[in-house]
Amino acid sequence: MAIKKQFGGATIRKPGAYSRSQTSPDAGGQSAETGVLMLIGEADAGPGGSAEGIQRYSAAAFNQLKAKYRSGPIVDAAKAALAPSRTPGIGGAGTFLIWKTNASLQASLALANTYGTVKAREYGVGGNRITYKATLSGETAPTISGSADVTAFGSLDTQTLLLRVNGGAAQTVTFASPANMTDVVSQINGVVAGLASDDSGTLKLTLPAASNGHRDGKGRTLEVSGGSALGNLFLVAELASAAAEPEVSLELIQPRDSLTESGVVGGDIAVQLGRDSTGSCTAATVAISGTAMTLTQTGATPSSIVLSFTDYPLIGNLVDAINDLAGWTATCPSSKRSQESSTLDQVSATGAFSAVAAAMPARIKQDAQAVADFFDSSALAELAAAPTCGLPDAEGRSNLTGGARGASSSSGFDAGLSAALAEDLNCILPCISQDAATDISSGLTDASSTYDIETVHAMLDTHLRLRGSIKNRKEAQGVVGYRKQSKTDCFEQAAKMGSELIQLCMEDVLLVDSTNELAWKQPHMMGALLAGMRMGSEIGEPLTHKFLSCQGVGHFVNASTGVAQGDYDSQVDFDEAIQAGVTSAESAAGSFRIMLDNTTYGADENFVFNRGSVVEAAQYIAKTIRGDAEAAFVGRKNSVVTAESIKNRIRAKLVELYNGKITSPSEDAPQGFVEESFIVTVVGNTAEVQVEVKPVQGLDFVFITFTLGETRQSA
Repeated sequence: MAIKKQFGGATIRKPGAYSRSQTSPDAGGQSAETGVLMLIGEADAGPGGSAEGIQRYSAAAFNQLKAKYRSGPIVDAAKAALAPSRTPGIGGAGTFLIWKTNASLQASLALANTYGTVKAREYGVGGNRITYKATLSGETAPTISGSADVTAFGSLDTQTLLLRVNGGAAQTVTFASPANMTDVVSQINGVVAGLASDDSGTLKLTLPAASNGHRDGKGRTLEVSGGSALGNLFLVAELASAAAEPEVSLELIQPRDSLTESGVVGGDIAVQLGRDSTGSCTAATVAISGTAMTLTQTGATPSSIVLSFTDYPLIGNLVDAINDLAGWTATCPSSKRSQESSTLDQVSATGAFSAVAAAMPARIKQDAQAVADFFDSSALAELAAAPTCGLPDAEGRSNLTGGARGASSSSGFDAGLSAALAEDLNCILPCISQDAATDISSGLTDASSTYDIETVHAMLDTHLRLRGSIKNRKEAQGVVGYRKQSKTDCFEQAAKMGSELIQLCMEDVLLVDSTNELAWKQPHMMGALLAGMRMGSEIGEPLTHKFLSCQGVGHFVNASTGVAQGDYDSQVDFDEAIQAGVTSAESAAGSFRIMLDNTTYGADENFVFNRGSVVEAAQYIAKTIRGDAEAAFVGRKNSVVTAESIKNRIRAKLVELYNGKITSPSEDAPQGFVEESFIVTVVGNTAEVQVEVKPVQGLDFVFITFTLGETRQSA
């Protein structure tokens, strides 16, 4: 048996030098993501979260967020969180996760003849202002005229004229002693109603107007096939088609945005085809479905030919295949060859037989596709349940109707929180501050909304604890607003929450909203500023005394008058607010700043749980060390991963956190962790790590004792 060696997972038999490259256990590393803010609440436009789930936008894509949701609490909060502070060095949120609680409805207009439904792309009441208009232009009917005046009426007796309409069966006119043009016209019209007319002595054949021909998806033809009367009528065998096909001018207008979209579509003949009498064929038709073209040929073999769009995906492929069939002729404009066969109008059996050499009476359009393309390129509306053939009927200017803001409920907020469990994020802000009943009276939500502010607060706390559990490992913080006229009610709500993971704001703020108006907004908007500052500052940076980017702060402000009607005064009631767990603002240096980066915890004087910045640092440390350890060690052999290598790796990461000022030095922890109690134990497939870290804290107090000494002088 040959000698073999194992190296790098390979079996080696051939002598030689082999190598592999690997990184040392302490190389590389992971850091937790920061700057991700989730907003849950209402907007004036856009589909609801129940329809499309959580939507992600970078800060740079705020204009896309605004274009979709237009205005309302979510957009207001996102705008505020982008540039939340006047303090130098404080940025804003880097990424937004959006869950819209109100399922807005699209305005719509059902078109005549079940052609489809025009639906506003915008969700909400704004779509009700969109108007639709369709104006049809008619066909110039197929016409054949004689080359000279008819005079030999006596010679026409018993002579024949053979006619075909739209590639159908031949129709024979047998003249019976016509005495003049009136008799000639009358006898022809007796066979094909309305076809013939006297054009100053010359015979003129014109197909009468079709009823709703714009719906058909195919062009019309008139054929003079032959007959003994051709010479006396000064006609020749020929096929005539419409000089102009029906078109439709479509127009959509959104007056709110001064936006008009218009276009003339339809009327293009995409494919022409015909069948002659080769192989004893006496009649032929073409039919088109969404998946195939079917050719029938009476008297010839085979009687039916199916050309699948799977086999012939492009119109050019289809035309080439038809031309390879005995007796068939087809053509298409060069611009149509590379277009998909499935874009052809779906038509039922359409005449395709002609006695005129190489004539092609079947003329297939792409009218439905042209209309679909117009709406596909529209920023205002889409066409739902679109038809497969023809053009829409004419319609005067009509408004779309039925657009609605949609209602929100507590369960809608809970659904957003449940969806958030699958996301990595740093902070969650419910964009409400009071019960639905109060917002309804102010016109701020739909009349059927039912959310309860205390319930949403409790849901948020439950969610944050669930996502931060040992198994879920997705720690995050929350910010909420609470708007009551009585400061006592606000203090009681903060104390009742008692959560180290949540900060509560109770003051209204004056700022420029998503509609670019300076307006008073509810306390959750101060929460948006707070969350934005948290996302846009260094990990563990206290928000205490950081300035808000707003024009005013007040308790329970009347949005119309700007007068504060609440009883809280931050210059007087600060001790009560802090004790209750409220994050409040105070005036300073002509602006407004956060008084204290306070959580609602309040159970004791825990230095971590009472400060939002320290909770943030502690969460970041846990995420970073945990994520890095998992990436470096899980799934590797315990003969390679030792307790020492784990300890060295974690120690290096802890030093990195210290250098990043996310941990602080201490007498027992010069680099932010206590080396003496840092223990790593590996037993079988499990490593257990114990280490004490010192998350960075903000300096809240400076106590100065002045000794006032008496002056002395001597000379």
